[in-house]
Amino acid sequence: MYAFVGVLDRLKASFRRKLRFLMLIDFVAVTALFYGIFFYLDVENMVSRFAAGNLPFSAAELLIVVSVALSFVLTFLFHRGDKHRNIVPLIEKKNPVLHEKLRTAYDNREKKNPVMDSLSEEVNSSFTIVRSSALISKRGALLKLMFAFTLVFGSIFITINNEHVDPDTISEISKVVKTLSGAKEENSAADNESSDDFLTATDEFFGEGEGGIYGKPTIARLTGKKIDLLLYSGSGAGLELRSADDVSLYEFEQTPVYPADAVASGTSDDYVTIAAKSDSDKLIINRYVVEMSKQ
Repeated sequence: MYAFVGVLDRLKASFRRKLRFLMLIDFVAVTALFYGIFFYLDVENMVSRFAAGNLPFSAAELLIVVSVALSFVLTFLFHRGDKHRNIVPLIEKKNPVLHEKLRTAYDNREKKNPVMDSLSEEVNSSFTIVRSSALISKRGALLKLMFAFTLVFGSIFITINNEHVDPDTISEISKVVKTLSGAKEENSAADNESSDDFLTATDEFFGEGEGGIYGKPTIARLTGKKIDLLLYSGSGAGLELRSADDVSLYEFEQTPVYPADAVASGTSDDYVTIAAKSDSDKLIINRYVVEMSKQ
């Protein structure tokens, strides 16, 4: 085994210890957050009867257990990928001198040849400037620590001073929530009614069941008082309905037939006059027409 592999394994172990420390900070911060919220909302008073009758510990201890359980689940979900994090790209990113070299050497760590011997020595000598603490953002870790301390001290302050939310505030919030829920249900019911009315009207217009889009044809019957209906056909004889009992149908009348004679149209008098001229006159007329057309 090449020497740089042992150094890389030690860097991995140190890096994962630091990740577990950050995970512990998150666990404490989230636990303090849940417990502070539960204490401020006076959940202990709400579950005291249930805890006294069904559990071997008090309501305060129940809140601690619930807070720890919720924090454990969330922290595990948030850090579940830590053990699979590859340290090689992080080292190359923080130390450009090892860029591509460390990755190549690590991928070929099982091979024995002069090229690998030279590359492993170069990588091993460059590991002297690599620190596992440099692989984690110091700014991110500092912000996480400050946030955790704030949550812990805030939870301690609320617990020591026995701070609880005002019951009137809770009742007002409950009223607002109920009002919003009722308004939402009314709007939903109104929308459903409107939708049902629209569907009903659509079904009545287009018809239901099989067949065309207009449904089965129906006949509308006029009942009650008799009425007069006059229809104009626009031209010619038509149907005039004056009452339900008085219906008369007019017969079509034969249009008179007139004889069609073919009459030949007369010949133009000017043409006859010109045709009767002599050749010299026709030539003069032709020239005159040509000169006139040029003007």
